[in-house]
This record gives sequence, structure tokens and C-alpha cells, in this order.
Amino acid sequence: VSTARGHLLALFIDRPIPAGLSPEETIRLTHAQGGLVIAPHPFDASVDSLGCQIGQQAMRALPLDGIEVFNAGIFGPWRAANATAQRLAVSMGVAQLGSSDAHALCAVGSGRTLFRGARAADVYNAIRERAVSAEGEYLSYREHARQTIDMVRRMGMRAFTQAVMQGARPASVRSFGA
Repeated sequence: VSTARGHLLALFIDRPIPAGLSPEETIRLTHAQGGLVIAPHPFDASVDSLGCQIGQQAMRALPLDGIEVFNAGIFGPWRAANATAQRLAVSMGVAQLGSSDAHALCAVGSGRTLFRGARAADVYNAIRERAVSAEGEYLSYREHARQTIDMVRRMGMRAFTQAVMQGARPASVRSFGA
């Protein structure tokens, strides 16, 4: 969900949560449906991240169920954002999750959340009980280049160039074609 202050994942919900709401309202509506709220890529400055917009203190005040602490799609020098996310998750006592943030086939499965079980209910309970862990491998520079080439093919060079010229960074540009 694109909130007014950055992205949140609303998991295990039946009705969509509208975009553009405050993070607090997005979380309230998700929890009202029995869903879970995860802060993805919270300190990745190349995308619309909650932590970059509101800061760690404000994030601590949110009733999050988890934080993505390993994002395989974070590029090179911005990877320290994962360590910042992990420190925050530990200090808040919330579940620590991993993801591929895959926008190309080569990236699927490169980041993972480990839990016991195989069913959706198992994932739900593991996140609630903080019985999950994150692991993965970062995408190589070659894989990032492949994603960029795939984006240019999907979007066309003109749309890709316009997105970059409007200030989109590589990670956020890739979402235009996803």
C-alpha cells in the first residue's frame, strides 16, 4: 500500500486498503481486518520508504507486525539500509522478514523469510509470534543491469528516460514496469 508517507505491506486482508492514507490509518484498517502490517525496504532511499520519510522515532510509535530486514534488491552502496532496518526491528521487538523485491525473473527467491510450516496460516502465525528469520543473497551488478534492460524493453526507452529525468532512482524506476 502506498501510504501518504511511504510503503507498507498489508497481508492477510480481504478488502483493499486505499492508497494515500496516513501510515497510522493504513495500519488501523489492516488490523481491523485481522491482517498484518510489514514495513518493506524501510530505509532504502531509492524508493518510497517509510523510514526515510518519517524517521526511526516515528516508526517506533507505529504498531507494525514486522519489518523487512533483508531486501535482496537494494543496490550496492544502499545495502546498509538493511542493517538499519534490522537494528530497528530488534529494538521494536517485531518480526524480521526478508524478500527478493523481485521485478525480474532472475531475482525471484534471492531473499527469503524462513518459518516452520507450508501453509498461509503458518506464515501468519509465525509473523505474529516473531518466529521468522530473514536470509538471502544480494543481486549482482549483472542482475541489476539485466533488470534495467528488461525495464527498458517493457517501458520503452522514452518512458524509462522520462522516469529517470523526473528523479526516479534505479530501484523505483523498476516498479514502473512491474
